[in-house]
Amino acid sequence: MFDKIILKRLVKTVFVLFWLILIFLFLYFPNFLNYADKTKSINIYTWPDFLQHEQIIPFEKMTGIKVNVNYYENNNEIFTKLNLTKGEGIDLVLMTDDAVKKVIDKGLAKKIDISKIKDWQDIRKEFRNLPYDKNSEYAIPYSWDIYGIGYSKKAFDYSEPIKSWKLLFDPAIKHVAMVNEPFEIISIASQYLYQANVELDTERLEEIKNLLLEQKKWVEAYTDLRVDYLLSSGTSPVGVTQSAYMKRAMESSDDIAFLIPKEGSFLVVDSFIIPEAAQNLDEIYSLLNYLNRAEQLKDLTEDFGYLPVRDSVLKETDLSYMGNLEDLLSPERFKKFGFFYQTLPETVINRFWIDIKSR
Repeated sequence: MFDKIILKRLVKTVFVLFWLILIFLFLYFPNFLNYADKTKSINIYTWPDFLQHEQIIPFEKMTGIKVNVNYYENNNEIFTKLNLTKGEGIDLVLMTDDAVKKVIDKGLAKKIDISKIKDWQDIRKEFRNLPYDKNSEYAIPYSWDIYGIGYSKKAFDYSEPIKSWKLLFDPAIKHVAMVNEPFEIISIASQYLYQANVELDTERLEEIKNLLLEQKKWVEAYTDLRVDYLLSSGTSPVGVTQSAYMKRAMESSDDIAFLIPKEGSFLVVDSFIIPEAAQNLDEIYSLLNYLNRAEQLKDLTEDFGYLPVRDSVLKETDLSYMGNLEDLLSPERFKKFGFFYQTLPETVINRFWIDIKSR
């Protein structure tokens, strides 16, 4: 009996140690890479579909700087890592706007030296001094994307549907595909109801809930990554998605098209931030300038659909699948584009989403 108790305690201790070691390695593995490799090195964290190590090899050969490319799957993952480690062992991170805001607010980002960024003046003014970094002190914009509606031409008899979020809320259009992030859904419904980005109070939130509960009757799926399949398979006639995803889908199907609603839409801007604890600044800026070269940005658009923020490169980019560049980024239209900032408390959003999904 005594031996069994000891054995149980031993197993429990080993189990706890195992998970502690895994967590420790997740947080500090980049540091071990630096200690083991005495050559100059940089640890960069990015989305999987933005950067592959093959793209970095010419930079490594040219500079002698080794680049360790690490991937993360969502903003919470990388924010947690930065928050727990204070960025130690991390030199550069590519992040989406809402995560950049959290990192800046937490004091986890180092101020950037614009003088060391060769093509800074070529970044379009629309993507500088953004709401979460009003003086362009911490974030280095890299690429952008925009939300809209992907649709099947066949479902609309090959005529262009109305350019409105109404396509998602019209009971005559069944099996629509919605995004799966509650605040994004709330924001889209709000823009449709109020024709603008507005502050959400209790009364408006209740109106949005009623709209989404009614819409739920004809929603085929809440998904972030399967809209292209739902459209191409004929399962859904319309779905909310990002322009980059639709660009890729349109390249393999003549039936799929993309539109940006007249009420406005939501931008996604991915920016580089340098963690406060980063030390290898010369190497970091050298890599930044390499990644911001026209050739690299063109490859990013061609391979993954994400659009460059550099004006000279953007003007050479084919945007015919979502309209004319001058019209798209005109002051009147651009001011209708917002960001998915979570302005409501987490508890309110969770309660709201549970109420929608459970009915």
